[in-house]
Amino acid sequence: MRKYVPFAVLVVAAVIGLLMTTAIFRAEKSAIAARFELTADDAADRIQDRINQQIDLLGSVHAFMAANAASVTQGEFASFIDRLRIQSRFSGMQGIGFAAMMQTGDEAATELQVNADYDLTRTVWPDTDQEWRTPIVFLEPQDDRNRAALLYDMYSEPTRRDAMDAALREIAPAATAPVQLVQEIGGDKQAGFLVYVPLFRPGQKADMSTRTRADLAGYVYAPFRAGDFHEAVLGRSSLRNVLVETVDVTNSERTLLFRSPGFDDPSVAANPTVERSFEIAGRQWAVTMRQSGTIASPIQHLGTMVLGALALLFAAALAASTRSQMNAVAAARKLNEHSMQAVQEKELMLQEMKHRIKNSIARIMAMARQTAAASADLAEFNESFSARLQAMANAQDVLTRSRWQRGSLRELLSQELGQVFGTSFSADTLPGPNIMLNEKACQALSLVFHELATNALKYGSGRTDVSWTVTGSGPKRWLRLEWSEHAETAPDFSRKGFGTRLIDANIIGELGGTIERSFEKERLRIVIVIPAKALA
Repeated sequence: MRKYVPFAVLVVAAVIGLLMTTAIFRAEKSAIAARFELTADDAADRIQDRINQQIDLLGSVHAFMAANAASVTQGEFASFIDRLRIQSRFSGMQGIGFAAMMQTGDEAATELQVNADYDLTRTVWPDTDQEWRTPIVFLEPQDDRNRAALLYDMYSEPTRRDAMDAALREIAPAATAPVQLVQEIGGDKQAGFLVYVPLFRPGQKADMSTRTRADLAGYVYAPFRAGDFHEAVLGRSSLRNVLVETVDVTNSERTLLFRSPGFDDPSVAANPTVERSFEIAGRQWAVTMRQSGTIASPIQHLGTMVLGALALLFAAALAASTRSQMNAVAAARKLNEHSMQAVQEKELMLQEMKHRIKNSIARIMAMARQTAAASADLAEFNESFSARLQAMANAQDVLTRSRWQRGSLRELLSQELGQVFGTSFSADTLPGPNIMLNEKACQALSLVFHELATNALKYGSGRTDVSWTVTGSGPKRWLRLEWSEHAETAPDFSRKGFGTRLIDANIIGELGGTIERSFEKERLRIVIVIPAKALA
């Protein structure tokens, strides 16, 4: 029997080596799929964020028109759009225009004005049996494609009409289902979509829900070429291995908006695939992302092949081989743990970055509305709005330079409140003793104050009071900070968005403190208690 022992050892070692090699091969395939899922999430987030940024840009044009009582000349409109630099900054957006709302039969004056503005000899087109019409009177920047769309009655086409009616009904931006733009006059035709924002005539009813088409001055809108839009998003080097198919699935109807070349190629059919869906201006988009190229190349699994060969070569030395393989597995597990931890930290960082960018956009839009309401003319609006944006940039720059220094709690509060509310807060007006914060506390509390102030601006009146005291002595000293702001209605404390989780993570997780929220007499009151040892 002993003569069979080497053979038995060889067989047992070979089987163990084969099983381990197979397990590592599967782990590598899982890792490839996990890495692609992160890349796909990045692509989906970029698609959603980019279209939302462009819809926000449409909102700024709406604010410009509203500030001028919906009465601007073609030259003023073209000058404003030119300063936005759409063609260089927002690829995929064909332009921004304005379509006037009028009853059928009232087109003559509009035709004369548009023909004079753009040197045309054209009438409103096409013919329609609708009671209302929305011919395009402005569309900038001007080129042959946009020129071809002037005086086109978008209300005559059912898909566009549905989106315009939805925008009027919801008093919010509304996107169309996929359509072919009238600008598609060349050979390279793409699917597209449009986003409409209703613009009401000045002095209309206070109750927005009762407004009708007769109250509309028209629609500020933007046409998008889906192919150019997706290529601009996916053109980044980190996303060039992602194939995308975007489908409009609103009301359970599937309409193709964009598909990357090679998406249906049989050679990539078995590659990792990720599906995501999100809402874009009232429409539901489903985005399917697939990794391009060949992923199962011998080079990618070279380590696994070498491991299998070594298992066969050293099968005779069972003890040494087993010990070596156990060490390899332990190292692989450790590496996998570090990789998962790094992925989680990266995801938190990306979520925080997205959340802060969205909050910044919300603050900018709020400042735009407030500045437009208080400005007598466009020049005053431009001067005030630019100054507020510069104040935000300066505050962020100061915060970045002080990253590695000890900082004053009073100065940190004054800086964050000034940055968010766009006004100057004197440090002397904030009641409380002088408290110096270490690097960790500065970073944690700057995020907390930023979230609290942003929420006050977005959901409250902005009237905020902050005070703090230090209680106890020695190792049992505590910092107690009270934040109070005016609010019309009580917030739902049971719902915790990313901002609330970020606040709790910094106060409870980072600094070992507590936070309590309450609402009474139209005041939201937040009490934060932190051990002083966490601040020094």
